Amino acid sequence: MRIVFNEKAGKIASIIHSLNHVNNFDSLIATLEAENINMDLDIKDDLCLIKTQLKEKADDLDFFFGKESAIWKALVYTAKLWECNNIQQFINCVKKLDEIEIKQRLYIKLNRDKEQKVNLEAEKIINNNKHFFYYIKDLKINEKEKWNLLCFIEDVDLYVKRFIELIEEYLPIYDNLHDKYKNEELEICNRIQKHINHEEIRYIEDLTKPYVEFRDYREVHVTVSVFNNYNLNFAIENDVLYLYLGLRYEANMKKNIRADEMDQSLLVFKNVAEKTRFEIVKFLLHGEHFGQEIAEKLQISTAAVSYQMNYLFAANLVKIKKVDRKVYYVLNKDTVRKAIEFLERELEL
Repeated sequence: MRIVFNEKAGKIASIIHSLNHVNNFDSLIATLEAENINMDLDIKDDLCLIKTQLKEKADDLDFFFGKESAIWKALVYTAKLWECNNIQQFINCVKKLDEIEIKQRLYIKLNRDKEQKVNLEAEKIINNNKHFFYYIKDLKINEKEKWNLLCFIEDVDLYVKRFIELIEEYLPIYDNLHDKYKNEELEICNRIQKHINHEEIRYIEDLTKPYVEFRDYREVHVTVSVFNNYNLNFAIENDVLYLYLGLRYEANMKKNIRADEMDQSLLVFKNVAEKTRFEIVKFLLHGEHFGQEIAEKLQISTAAVSYQMNYLFAANLVKIKKVDRKVYYVLNKDTVRKAIEFLERELEL
């Protein structure tokens, strides 16, 4: 397996991730709280400042980075982003995407847990706006996101232009805020690069345990994204896994490893006390499933599934597994078993 560290990709991705976090700030805070993490005040203040300074772009920010939106993911072509040396190259790359290519990526992102190849039926949808409209109408997402998708499909070129304008207006703001993190970012990048050079995949396995099974991929690409902060994000394209480690993800992982049994068990109980997460755990109890299957079983959107999975990942209740071109969620039964044993022992049941 080939493993590659790419510092430049993280610098570009951090710009995109920060916009997503700004527009979904409350969800980000809730996810961190589920992990018993208080967001650093400097990151928190900077995200709030970004939102204030982009006030006139609030509609575009919400259009592209809505909670259930797949639009920005269709425009941010992961493999091409990792080939860029700077944000301007990335912007030029977005400009060169043709309409059909964007629609193909949008269709795949809307079906992100199904086959990543476009079949004949999908081609009919992608090449005909009327068919695409009917397809969007049947999606299990909120009406606002449906409307945004319909507008986007109707005039892709217009919204690509608006997306680029949003990025370009944001760049001076981002560069000014990013300066304070440069030394920390460089130190962490150098450390990760050094560990990868000496330990290769073993280091990344330890760092991301137990979320990912690396044997499923022919290549693993790793970077650091400043405004991901404590998060671990990933993308999969053509049997390649792209990992975005937050600036303080490693420190948080080490903290969690040191957490005692009580903290871990209480985190499990806190998660299964929420109805949707409990239903997901029950569903996974009898076998692994991909996101679309979970969404259909629980009658929720795939975006809602992904949102709930952030909490379950944090509690070490779920990990991902890739089979062919599908990403499956697998219940970590050992975590459940240990939490139950803790409860029986402490309450003398």
